[in-house]
Amino acid sequence: MSLPCAQPDSRSPSPEAMEVASISESPASPDDGFTTVTRGKRKAKSPSPTSLHAAKAVRPSTSPISSAQVAPKAPKPYKPPSLVIRDKGQWNSVSQALAARRIGFTKAKNARDGILVSVPTSDDHRSLTRYLDERGIEYYHWELPEDRRLRVVIRGVPKEIDSALIRDDLRSQGIPALEVHRMYGRSKSTVYDMVLVILELSPEGKRIFDIKAVCQISGLRIEKPYKRSSPNQCHNCQSYGHSSRNCHIRSRCVKCLGDHHTKDCPRPKDPKECTEAPGCVLCGTLGHTASYGGCPQRPRPQTRRGSKKPKQAVQTSPAPPVHVVENSPPPPNAWVKPPTMTSAAKPRPAAPPVNKPSPPVNKPSPVHPQAKKVTADKADLHAALRDCLKVLATVLSQLDKE
Repeated sequence: MSLPCAQPDSRSPSPEAMEVASISESPASPDDGFTTVTRGKRKAKSPSPTSLHAAKAVRPSTSPISSAQVAPKAPKPYKPPSLVIRDKGQWNSVSQALAARRIGFTKAKNARDGILVSVPTSDDHRSLTRYLDERGIEYYHWELPEDRRLRVVIRGVPKEIDSALIRDDLRSQGIPALEVHRMYGRSKSTVYDMVLVILELSPEGKRIFDIKAVCQISGLRIEKPYKRSSPNQCHNCQSYGHSSRNCHIRSRCVKCLGDHHTKDCPRPKDPKECTEAPGCVLCGTLGHTASYGGCPQRPRPQTRRGSKKPKQAVQTSPAPPVHVVENSPPPPNAWVKPPTMTSAAKPRPAAPPVNKPSPPVNKPSPVHPQAKKVTADKADLHAALRDCLKVLATVLSQLDKE
C-alpha cells in the first residue's frame, strides 16, 4: 500500500514574509518570525556624500612623521671655566702676550675683584694659566671638568685611627684615594668620627660607595658632603667664590692682618689664650676675623627672580578690654530686655543662700558730663523762677493794701 506523498505548496511567499523569515533565521533570536528590538538607542546618521567630500578637502594630511625627519637637538657648545686676573693694571701686557703666543680668549670683562677672562678651549685655559704662573701674576680660576675630583664623607670611623692608615686601606681595596682628612668642629677642639676622602672622578673612584668596611670596621655610612648655603671662602687669600686649590694669590691670615698663611700665624691657636684683638683682611678692621659672618665684605645671598619673599611678621594690636556687665536685679518692667554678659566674661559663682533676702539695691549709674551740665542749668532756672514769684507776690500785696 503506497502512502500519499506531501505536495509542495504552489503559492509563492510574499516579500514581507521573506524579510521576516530572513531576520528570524538568525541564531540569536529564540522564536522564529520575531525580532528583538533594543529600546533607547538611536541609529547613527550616515554622513552625506557632500559632507564627506568637504571634510576630505579641508582635513590636513596626518601622515606619521618618520624619525629621520625629526632633527636631533644640537649639543650645547663646550665652555671652559673662566679665570680672574687680580691686578687690573697688568691686563694690557697680558693681552699683548696672548696675541703673541696665539692664546685665544673670547672676552674680557671688568669684575669687582679683577679682569674676568673667558677662553674658548681647555688648551687655551692651560696655556694662559701657565703664562700667568711664569710671570708671577696673581689670579684664580675654576676647575676644568677633567680635573675635578670626587669628595666623599665616611661616617663611623673612630677618631683614634690615623688618616694615613685609612688612605692606605682604601688603596689596598682598589679605591684611588688621593687625600684623607679628619673632620673637626668649628672650634677645632671637637674631633668627629668622620673623614673626608678626596678621590679621582672615575669609575674606580665611584666604587667607594660599595665598600663594606674600612680598616676592618663595618657599619659605616658613605655619603656626599652637604652643600653649604653660604658662599665658599678661600683658605689661602680669604676671599669668596673660589677654593684654595685653584688660588694663585698671596696668602693672608684669617686671624690677623698679616700676609702669611693661617698655619704660620704667630698667635696661639686657642683664642682664649690670645691677648690681641683679631683682625679682618677683607675690611681692614679689628674686632673680628675674616671668616666672621657679619663682616661687611661678606657677600649676601641673592634672591632669584620669581622667588617668594619671606613673609613679614604681622604686628597685632592688643585686644581691647572686655566690658563685664555685673549681675543686676531684674527690671520691674517685664518687656525690658535684661543686660546680657559677654562671651569672654565668666559668670560669678552664686552667693550662699540667706534666710532673709535683703532688698535689691540699685547702684547709681554713672552720670554723663553733659547730663551734669543740663542738671545745673535746670537748678539755676528754678532759682530764677522762685525769685520772680517772690517779687510778683510782693507787688500784689502792695496793690491790695492800696
